[in-house]
Amino acid sequence: MEDIIRYLHDRFALNASIFDETFLERTITNRMNFSSCKSTGDYLIQLNKVPSEAVSLIDSLTNSYSEFFRNPLTFSLIKQVIFPRIFEKKDTLYNHDIRIWSAGCAAGQEAYSLAMLALDYIQEHQLTTSFRIFATDISARQIESARNGVYDLKAVYNTNQGLLNSYFTVKGQSYAISERLKKYVDFSCYDLLDKNTIAPPSSIFGGFDIIMCCNVLFYYKPDIQKDILNKLSLSLNMDGFLLTGEAEIAIVRNEQNLRQFVLPSTVFMKRA
Repeated sequence: MEDIIRYLHDRFALNASIFDETFLERTITNRMNFSSCKSTGDYLIQLNKVPSEAVSLIDSLTNSYSEFFRNPLTFSLIKQVIFPRIFEKKDTLYNHDIRIWSAGCAAGQEAYSLAMLALDYIQEHQLTTSFRIFATDISARQIESARNGVYDLKAVYNTNQGLLNSYFTVKGQSYAISERLKKYVDFSCYDLLDKNTIAPPSSIFGGFDIIMCCNVLFYYKPDIQKDILNKLSLSLNMDGFLLTGEAEIAIVRNEQNLRQFVLPSTVFMKRA
């Protein structure tokens, strides 16, 4: 296992030692089984002989699976509780711009889900408030797919028909995001472990009202989790909301300046 970690570092500058050990071992074992390799030595030979297998391993480690409205409870809270609270607050201020960060956005499903709900909310309540979503992922390939905004039927399974009709165009067997929705989302490559920044450079200064970082933290070791949470907290406005995955609730509960907003949800609020 150490040899494979060293190989990934030397060949691709990927520091695999930051990942949770169980996750790392399970991922490598799955790829070994897929490649019919009986030992790590055999798998190292496979990695050197077949470049596509190294790409597959890296993709598995930097897991980019997502779907529209992946956690229905979370998105229900956004629509019914979080958006009314934030939009009402912003509507009383001179600066009406609501800023959202989708961290680890994969192929854009989460970011576009947020954009659909936000735009629907503005239209329903006839607001002048604007919003901007900054969506980031470490994978340039995923960001390219997100900007393209074309998905198969399986990806949009959780999307209701009203939103499908309003924000997608059917192209054969695929669904393409409308251009009017795309203009609200800025996609860029960004490494959450970048020690020189606290937010994506495209956002300039952070200052987010909502950050979604779902199903990212549990892939890393505790010290790395803490570094990521510290960055997210610094980027979040006071009384802003951090939303995580269900398996990450216990991790975020340990952060002193974040409190669980509604039990037992995945929503946390920044406090002084």
